[in-house]
Amino acid sequence: MANSSKKSFNHTGIAIDPDNVKEMMDACHHYPPDIKGSEKQLEKERVLLHTQSSSIGSMPPSATLKGMVKNSINQLVGNHPQLFLDKLGERLAYERSGIRLYEAAIAKALGDKDSKKNIQSLLHIKKEEMEHMELVKSAMEQLGADPTAITPCADLVGVMGQGFIQILTDPRTEMPQVFNTLLNLELIDNAAWELLIQLANAYDHEDLSVKFEKAFIQEEEHVAIVKSLLHSYLDLEEPQEIQIGTGKSRQGFSKKAGVKALGNSSKSKH
Repeated sequence: MANSSKKSFNHTGIAIDPDNVKEMMDACHHYPPDIKGSEKQLEKERVLLHTQSSSIGSMPPSATLKGMVKNSINQLVGNHPQLFLDKLGERLAYERSGIRLYEAAIAKALGDKDSKKNIQSLLHIKKEEMEHMELVKSAMEQLGADPTAITPCADLVGVMGQGFIQILTDPRTEMPQVFNTLLNLELIDNAAWELLIQLANAYDHEDLSVKFEKAFIQEEEHVAIVKSLLHSYLDLEEPQEIQIGTGKSRQGFSKKAGVKALGNSSKSKH
């Protein structure tokens, strides 16, 4: 495996120069901060800023008359369809970013002779992420929403994803670090699809729920594939052989079993 922890001149720790530790500590006492602060004061300021600030963005209006009528009726009976649309917008933005992230990971693999054997696995996941993006786009259009508009939650995941982008596009990062980043990406994606299924059921969109369940099972497979690739680079024993394209998750449970797990939030997630 590529050794991302090879010896180098890393002087960030104090243990390599114990003679200067006391001198550094003395300087801290001799030159204290100009303004005294405390965790309590910081908490107070954060609370104040939160109460005075506005929200992050707003929900766009419905793109069609049909969507406007649906939203008005739902609000009259106490439902909040905009919550569902906001989470759909979030998933659309995340899946779109995920495609770009896998493109970056594939470029990394092409430049690493030990990783070329993994390119097909990465291409497989990228293809399904594109399908998931189209699925969410169609769902939003079906509900009368504009998929080109950025919802508040979509804005948030855009900011959150900047860290992933910086890691995967940094020329210095190596494949174990890439797979570790992709694993974090997929775990977030997996949990988000689970939530989306629950929201679809809560708002009586059974047709969308069925489609989302298929995507959820594929996301379970993505987690398993990336975990397997990471294990390989870390010279760890494979947890289980992954058969790409079978729709089986890391536990190998069927679609029915995977959906059943969604309905029982008191148990640990599969």
